[in-house]
Amino acid sequence: MSRSINIRIAGKEYPIAVSGPENERLMRLAAEDLNARLSRYESKFPGISMLDKLAFVALNEAAGKQAVQDELNSLNAGLSSLEKEIGSYLDGIENNR
Repeated sequence: MSRSINIRIAGKEYPIAVSGPENERLMRLAAEDLNARLSRYESKFPGISMLDKLAFVALNEAAGKQAVQDELNSLNAGLSSLEKEIGSYLDGIENNR
């Protein structure tokens, strides 16, 4: 069951549908993080537009997401390799019985 909540981003309220308490928590945390990042950009670059600040935040988030995806891919490759090694080890034990 989804319900609507209001999230404030860069001083503007947005109604957002959330599917449950965990989704609401994540949306609220994301909005807090976004606003904190915008605030930091405002301090560093007071002359740039809000649109430019939002673009910088989006770019940093996309880069962070890509870094996490790369790490996940690396971990999955390592897990696959480990599964093969364990399988080979167990096959060796079974063949030596």
